[in-house]
Amino acid sequence: ATEVTQTTATLNATVNPNGSEVTECTFEYGTSTSYGKTASCASLPGSGTSAVAVSASLTGLTANTTYHFRISATNAVGTSKGSDATFTTLPNPPAVVTGSASEVTQTTATLNATVNPNGSEVTECTFEYGTSTSYGKTASCASLPGSGTSAVAVSAPLTGLTANTTYHFRISATNAGGTSHSSDATFTTLAPVAPTVVTGAATAVTQTTATVNATVNPNGGNVTECTFEYGTSTSYGKTASCASLPGSGGSAVAVSASLTGLAANTTYHFRISATNALGTSQSSDATFTTAEEPKVEPKIEPKVEVLPRVEKQEPVPDVISTVDSATVSTQGAFVLKLSCPEEDKSCSGTVTVRTLTAVVASRGYEAKSKKPKAAILTLASGSFTLSGGQVKVLTLHLSSKARALLSRVKVLRVGVTIVAHDAAGATHTTQEKVTLRAARAR
Repeated sequence: ATEVTQTTATLNATVNPNGSEVTECTFEYGTSTSYGKTASCASLPGSGTSAVAVSASLTGLTANTTYHFRISATNAVGTSKGSDATFTTLPNPPAVVTGSASEVTQTTATLNATVNPNGSEVTECTFEYGTSTSYGKTASCASLPGSGTSAVAVSAPLTGLTANTTYHFRISATNAGGTSHSSDATFTTLAPVAPTVVTGAATAVTQTTATVNATVNPNGGNVTECTFEYGTSTSYGKTASCASLPGSGGSAVAVSASLTGLAANTTYHFRISATNALGTSQSSDATFTTAEEPKVEPKIEPKVEVLPRVEKQEPVPDVISTVDSATVSTQGAFVLKLSCPEEDKSCSGTVTVRTLTAVVASRGYEAKSKKPKAAILTLASGSFTLSGGQVKVLTLHLSSKARALLSRVKVLRVGVTIVAHDAAGATHTTQEKVTLRAARAR
């Protein structure tokens, strides 16, 4: 089949009459192999003996539909039918409808439309736009509408437009069936105005610093000046430039400025001021309060209490023995002279005499099975009471073991421990060494 459109096609075949006049030449066609419709050949192929091309033009077909067809030819001998063949009519071009422009500013807009692919994949989707119906510029649809059979919304964002200008636009969409153009539509960009300014909240506030914030919409006009005014009243009095200019777009841009040298615990007023070619705008007043200075606790001097001076007292001497050597009688008696310090009213206590080293008191162990062990031996003990400054003779008696030991060694170096208690109850201990000598036997 040739010259296939949405509703028409030309069917083609060849017929060889085989030397007998062809009396009937017909194309059978339909949407199945049952066919159901016929179309006569434009001309009969005659009576020759070679193949002759024949054709028939079809109309009234349905778009985007597959048709079956075959050739049928008759001569005096009989009728022959060709094999089945098919063709598919073209789909209808996309159905396109222009929508309204949205998000229109001084320099930007979004174009909108709908596209029905009519069952065939849309390969191209474009908005044409310009300041007249000649358009001159194009913008591709943000996404293709596919190959369905229902209307699909499409759009394209435009930038770089001229403020306060009327633009024409239409949608153009293409599928296998062709290209469709929508009707013309228009929109007008906004006229430029002074910037739109909105005060924000202060941040990073300390005792002496703060960051003031705001937004500025240039409204399509280049902002040449952006300043924060601030002070302790709505008279302000001080200014700080925005850290960066917000440009010339059509949407709000955040701006800020850092303030220093502020007073602690103080309320400040501030507002934003922005200027483009159309004028200057100032925002409403806002406030912030700086932080308080940290509290300093008063310094407390340490309290010094002067105590009365106490004279250093010399230690009270202990009770001492004035005897360095003593002779022990044959009965085991010997004397020690003790003195009490004059500083005390009285001295009382005990005297204990022991060997300086471990000794064996008796040699009578030879008959025993075990050898006796050496030990520190207490030789004698006694008590005393003296008045302050008094010297007194104290007689002590050796124990039987001590007498036996002394009779054997004749001379014994011993330790004398004197434990004395003064009138106030304090205890004083004195340790001295004394030599004991055995008396000669008469």
